[in-house]
Amino acid sequence: MNTNNFKTFKFTIFILMILLINSLCAFFHFFEENPAMIADRNHKEFYFPLLSNQINFNNNLLQFDDIRIFQKGRVMKESEKEKLTKDDVNLEINAKLDALSFGYKNWNLSYSLIGFADIELLEKEYAKLIFYGNDQDSYKTTNGEGSGAAIFSKTSLTYAYHKPIFMKFLEDKKFDSEKLDKVIGFISEMPIYLGGRLNIYYSNFYAYVPLSEQEFGSSYLETYGNYKLRYYFSDKDTNKDFSLGIGMGLKAKLPQGWFYLHLDDLFASLSYNNLKAEYQEGVFQDSLTHLEEGYELESETVSEEYRINAKNIRLSPYFDIGYVHDFSKLLKVVARYKTTAYEFQDGFSLGINYDFFDYIPFQFTVGREENFYFETKTGIKLSNFEYMLSSTFYSGMFRYAKGIGFKMGIKYKF
Repeated sequence: MNTNNFKTFKFTIFILMILLINSLCAFFHFFEENPAMIADRNHKEFYFPLLSNQINFNNNLLQFDDIRIFQKGRVMKESEKEKLTKDDVNLEINAKLDALSFGYKNWNLSYSLIGFADIELLEKEYAKLIFYGNDQDSYKTTNGEGSGAAIFSKTSLTYAYHKPIFMKFLEDKKFDSEKLDKVIGFISEMPIYLGGRLNIYYSNFYAYVPLSEQEFGSSYLETYGNYKLRYYFSDKDTNKDFSLGIGMGLKAKLPQGWFYLHLDDLFASLSYNNLKAEYQEGVFQDSLTHLEEGYELESETVSEEYRINAKNIRLSPYFDIGYVHDFSKLLKVVARYKTTAYEFQDGFSLGINYDFFDYIPFQFTVGREENFYFETKTGIKLSNFEYMLSSTFYSGMFRYAKGIGFKMGIKYKF
């Protein structure tokens, strides 16, 4: 192979790699999780292993701009102290890795790894003691109590009936209202697609802190403190069980769009047996009458290890309902309400999708449950592959956000 041909070959391989990489990232339908979505699918789909994933971080108090508060050597302002003592600082994390997903027409098999955590980083009473010292004889806090995390896998077999069903039995229903008769007549002619899902859950990891107490005090002669900490987690000796859950969904064709309804994770639970547990209790005293060099703090710590027989976590059902209105072939608008056990993007949301040049989609969604979130998606959508990259900001935008999320995915159609 001569030099020019070799350069051309390398350039061709490079372009093919770029096209391949861009072909493997993710999914643009607002209701892609709905089992009924594959009812009229007439091709195969494959999500490349480990390349479809998402992760989200969120907290209830601090914005990204507040990171400067913790710069080394910086003197903290009074307003910043007031902010850190306004409320407890809690961190929430969730993540999902689609390790495998393969579909053929109206069948689909997928395997995902899902994790979520809720951690109390700093209790406001503890922060007050750090910043302002003590103005009373003793303080009690519960910093970290209630923190927990879980990881589980979810294997799903999805089937959707490939033909629409019609509620023809409504045709014989007659009412006194002409408008109501027209509505019932329309519903009886409305094509409805149905889908179902069988889920198998496996409990991979669990950790929880049921007790975390701290007490600090002082007198004229000494300062003292003690803590109590109890936590348990799964280890190599923990029995991690399988459990079953089901899901179902429908989509119905309306004059200018589609209606969607999706229930999932019904009867789902995570079960752990023989968890490792530990209890710790510590006491320290610092005498104010011994200030000479070399004096050591008096402390004592005791700990106990034991096992917990069983722990069962019931997952809240997944509920998703919404409507997509087609203003044109390129422009779609969605109104939606969703609740899940292990995602942040719950509550009511409004979104818009516009396809530039038919193959470059752009989505923007605004939603609210406890706080607002703002999600954007863009990428490439071709006949045999899609590329998507998504970012989400929570409780604000950019530097003023309190959380951020990223999502990417890979789907190849053939």
